Amino acid sequence: MKSPITSPLFATFALLILLSSLALIAQDHFAISAALALLSMPIAMYAYGNLHNFFHRPVGNPRVNHSREIQGILLANCLALGWNLYKRHHTNHHKYNNGPKDYSTNLNKKGDWHSGSYYLTKNALIPYLILLIPGAALAEIPKKSWTPLLFIDETLRTLIKLAFYLAFGPKGLAILILWQILFVLQLFYFNYLQHFEVPIGEAVVWQNPLFNHLTLNQGYHDQHHQSPSTNADHLPTIPSRTPPKKTVGVFHPKLFLYFLISPHHLHTQLNKN
Repeated sequence: MKSPITSPLFATFALLILLSSLALIAQDHFAISAALALLSMPIAMYAYGNLHNFFHRPVGNPRVNHSREIQGILLANCLALGWNLYKRHHTNHHKYNNGPKDYSTNLNKKGDWHSGSYYLTKNALIPYLILLIPGAALAEIPKKSWTPLLFIDETLRTLIKLAFYLAFGPKGLAILILWQILFVLQLFYFNYLQHFEVPIGEAVVWQNPLFNHLTLNQGYHDQHHQSPSTNADHLPTIPSRTPPKKTVGVFHPKLFLYFLISPHHLHTQLNKN
């Protein structure tokens, strides 16, 4: 199955149209807009697939690096991630791959699995709320790494929210924040499952064609960890170190509920699917 358009600028444009439409609907029908925000999460994962694959794309000519950074900044901030923070955290994830030093590891200090509710609170909700504070990322990024592009990155995240408030009012801003929270919850939910019950350094593989078409082969997670610089279209050709798992159950509300309760309940439910 051929991948859809893979362009950070196209994904940014698509997200801005989607988010603006949701903000307009929210003026008179906030509940409907909120429901549509939830239903639009596949589009969010398509946009994230663009951002992720763009990050791993080798940089050729150093002269185009500024253009590359601007593209990353635009898309990352629509997704509420922040480009410089995303690069820092994703590099760490590949270096330690769910080990103790991985910022987003789903293991506690004893090597046991965190509950989903704790994991999402720690890795998605709290960081998102902190990043609502203008310039918050500067507290994490070493001062020696500060650049003018970093300040553009930080400023844009605030300007997007200000623009939505001025254009669509409090309800427009509220739906933007709701959409972004739903996205980061979904992102880390998938990350937890893709490293659940596999050895540190390996990852789960989902081979569902529709899922991988939409997410630009994000389901081939173990292959990606083996060879991060490999083009996403070529990941299926790399042998997996872990047996493929079913993808459909991932989207079942019952599975998400078990995920929130405890790793034991999640294990039981996954083995049923």
